[in-house]
Amino acid sequence: MRKKPILIILSIAVAAIAVAFTLNYIQKKKLSIKNVVITQKLKSNTDNACATIIPNPSGYVNDFVHLFTEAQRWQLDSLIGLHEKQTTNQIALVTLDSSMLGTCNLADYTKELGNQWGVGQKEKNNGCVFAICVAPKKVRINNGYGIEKLITNAETQTIIDSVIIPNYKQEKLFEGTFLGLQKLMGKIGGK
Repeated sequence: MRKKPILIILSIAVAAIAVAFTLNYIQKKKLSIKNVVITQKLKSNTDNACATIIPNPSGYVNDFVHLFTEAQRWQLDSLIGLHEKQTTNQIALVTLDSSMLGTCNLADYTKELGNQWGVGQKEKNNGCVFAICVAPKKVRINNGYGIEKLITNAETQTIIDSVIIPNYKQEKLFEGTFLGLQKLMGKIGGK
């Protein structure tokens, strides 16, 4: 019975020591806590042109608004993973809504997301971000410069207009996404 109060006191003591060490470190560096917080805020805003939080990726398929079933996510993930093994091209699929965009439009957000996630190999710049925004309804495929040597922006837009959007208009989100990925992969080296 007496062990619980002792553990609580020890926990408080450890926390107090950690705070004391942190404050001592800050004083040695001649920084105030206020300056540290301001510096962190400025750094995060300059690192992120969209002034929004970019979520961490969970794999090839990042279905943040839950458009797909678990089985569909697995199929899309498998398709993208196989493509990377065959070609080294990296594709990230992301679903989102306008609240995630911050001050950015979908094109800028997609580019920022790809940069922060490190989609594509740096030396090859062979990344591609396929973004589906449900509100407002928009689709964006952002190709790295290495991918643009294999498929032009106009060809990418043709895939969106002729394969993806017609399926989406029929409420076939998975089919449009799957077929759009297949068509894109066919153009950039995968089948």
